[in-house]
Amino acid sequence: MICEKCKTQIPDDSKFCKECGVRLTPVPAPVRSSATAKPPSQAPAPTSPAPVKAPPPAPDPKQSPAPAANSAPLSGTATELSSNEMKPQLTILKYKLVFKIVSGPMAGKKYSIDEPAVVNIGRGTDCMIKIPKEMDPAVSRHHCRLDINPPKGELTDLGSSNGTYINELRLIADKKYELKTGDTFKIGENVFSVEIKPLKDDTEPAPK
Repeated sequence: MICEKCKTQIPDDSKFCKECGVRLTPVPAPVRSSATAKPPSQAPAPTSPAPVKAPPPAPDPKQSPAPAANSAPLSGTATELSSNEMKPQLTILKYKLVFKIVSGPMAGKKYSIDEPAVVNIGRGTDCMIKIPKEMDPAVSRHHCRLDINPPKGELTDLGSSNGTYINELRLIADKKYELKTGDTFKIGENVFSVEIKPLKDDTEPAPK
């Protein structure tokens, strides 16, 4: 240590200066820390930013939302439709054409047709409605023809000698005329009435 007064170098454990006799103030020894000095902290390494997740796509309004897995059951009682209730009810009407001789030699005869057909009328042996010559000599061999497709019926004169009449009007040969309910047509001396009516569908269930 050094005396502050005379600047003389003296031992550290001396209490007085040997040169000037000044009382010395002991210098405290430096305190040593038993802890090991830590190196200066290093700055943390920069970390890469977390990836940004894309937002979920917006729901499509056209698509119905899927039902939740644990959704509560619907209240109420489900009604099961039978196959007959699910099918549309179609009503198919069938018709028949009825021709009745109301006056003439063959009065009282009736002919009913309920399916497509071609019916020749005359005194020929190949006619479906045959009017014999001895009963009505004014009838030609192939007098006229009925074209039937229910509910439609058409009458055509086949060039007969004495003509065919609907409601007392003579037909032009080889020209079709449509018949309706209430009409009458005349062949020779025989007059036929016309009736078009629906058939009862036997396949329909009986009313309860």
